[in-house]
Amino acid sequence: MDADIQNAYSLMRRGNLLAAERICRSLLANSGNNANAHVILGMVEASRGLLESAASHFEIAAKVQKDRSDIHFNLGLVRLRQQQIGPAIASFDRALAIDPANNDAAFARADALVQDNRFDEAVAAFDELIQCNHSNPKIWQRRGFALYSDGRPQQAVESYARAVQLSPRDPDALNGMATALMADSKVADAVTALSTAIGIDRNFAAAFSNRAVAYTKLQQFEHAEADHAHAIRLDASDPRILANFAEFLLRLGRTDEAASVIRDLERVDPVAGAVLLGNAMAEQLRNDEARVCFDRALSMSPGEPFAHWCRSLLNLRVGNLREGFQEFEWRSKGAVSKARRDIAGAQWRPSKPARGESVLLYAEQGLGDSIQFARFVPKVIESGCEVVLEVPGPLVVLFRSLHPSVTVVETVQPNRSFDAHCALPSLPAKFGTTLDTIPSKVPYLRPVRPISTAIRERLGHLKHRRVGLCWSGNALHERDAKRSIPLSILRPIVTAHDVSFVSLQKDVRQADQAKLEQLPQITDFSDILFDFDDSASLVANLDLVISVDTSVAHLAGAMGKPLFLLLPFVPDWRWMLGRNDSPWYPSAKLFRQDKPGGWEDVIERVRVALTQAIQP
Repeated sequence: MDADIQNAYSLMRRGNLLAAERICRSLLANSGNNANAHVILGMVEASRGLLESAASHFEIAAKVQKDRSDIHFNLGLVRLRQQQIGPAIASFDRALAIDPANNDAAFARADALVQDNRFDEAVAAFDELIQCNHSNPKIWQRRGFALYSDGRPQQAVESYARAVQLSPRDPDALNGMATALMADSKVADAVTALSTAIGIDRNFAAAFSNRAVAYTKLQQFEHAEADHAHAIRLDASDPRILANFAEFLLRLGRTDEAASVIRDLERVDPVAGAVLLGNAMAEQLRNDEARVCFDRALSMSPGEPFAHWCRSLLNLRVGNLREGFQEFEWRSKGAVSKARRDIAGAQWRPSKPARGESVLLYAEQGLGDSIQFARFVPKVIESGCEVVLEVPGPLVVLFRSLHPSVTVVETVQPNRSFDAHCALPSLPAKFGTTLDTIPSKVPYLRPVRPISTAIRERLGHLKHRRVGLCWSGNALHERDAKRSIPLSILRPIVTAHDVSFVSLQKDVRQADQAKLEQLPQITDFSDILFDFDDSASLVANLDLVISVDTSVAHLAGAMGKPLFLLLPFVPDWRWMLGRNDSPWYPSAKLFRQDKPGGWEDVIERVRVALTQAIQP
């Protein structure tokens, strides 16, 4: 390398870009094929944000010296900044073809694969890097992000944990691990990791924002609001921080405040702003306006998973099931990450003939979702497939009642192979389900084991008509504050004469335990309900079930048991709008809030309906 080029490099590294540029342009004036001069000018232009000019210099340099890995690497970095992911990956591939030991290019290529949503390839690329750089925490950290983005939170946590082990004082690694922990439902552990990150860097705005999200999941709303406010003070221009705060306000029903934050968000991230504005409209049942917002977001970013996911829920809620379930498949994409499974074999699709085809069907979301979508399992079996159904432990025995040929397990053996596989919530889309084609024949679930002696004896003490009660669900559910109610609100119902009330709560919250002990009309069965087959045995011996939106409601509906369902003003999508019945569960009668938080009127209508139901 001649003295002029060395001088130009030295000046550039010291930040004297203008002097470095003068030297290089002088060299090119004398000889236009000086590759080093073009490389330096490319770096100078890139540092100024003049990306097209920078790319042009690197392309010229690559033509002059075809065998220089560093030139293609730098060109790839510029293409990444231009959001030209495919050309960037091609440049990194060329750099590595020239020099397979160019770890910087290998790392950048793996990161580019993440940006291109090619997560499996990205993880494999990071794994190759780890083979020769196993002590590099950044590789483990970015590998964790790739796994998290692919909807594999457990594996992401393991990768992030390795990064933290190698670099315990890295707040970014702790923050990444916390997001994966939350996705894996380990929310308390996420708070611990984020608190450690904040202790290392008190100005880490994203960590405060993520801890606020974790506190919200734990229903520690005061802590959450304080962290949101602190994050905003630290960085009011970060779209993720603004979006997290807006979602928090929407969850609490503070729509006017949320709208103000969303307006700030739209200025820095129009797509995210449009999606959250759509959610704000949907929370007020302004569905046409919500659709316009989601459509606008997708016109700006057609592949945005969260926008597709939110629009799918809107379509399902208003009864557009075919369109809604097709878009529901976006739940496993990108940051939505509702589910992701790495299973060998093809995605199952209805086909004829399918005789002898082995199919793994598996639960993906909550227990109630699994009960709702289990109705499709017999349709898969009747198409000629041999079905193995993987579900959470509490559902295993009960789900054996779905079909004589179904094999139900809690965990599939790792070495077991299948011709095809499918998540239970994907089955409605596979069958093109509409309101008119929902498999609604009930019962499709029934207890498998004989009723336990303990349940039978406790029921024997109840002399009147038996009514089951369930007033709260999973406290970590994002809509729990809207759909669960305190036991005390049910008092006007449990004063009904000639009724024996049965608690169907498996877990009674501490705040409700004292109230339960003060209501002798309610018999508690929680200590003798060990799985959903036990719960089904109990429900089978009741005359009626009164429940909020929980898995117990799904169980009663799937068993064809008369069900009074208590719903918030904005219900979950499956209960739709403006109707007092359900196409999913013919035995259900729906009681909806007339206004947000208005349970009193709901309880009064349920009380009147119960009085009518128990009359001789």
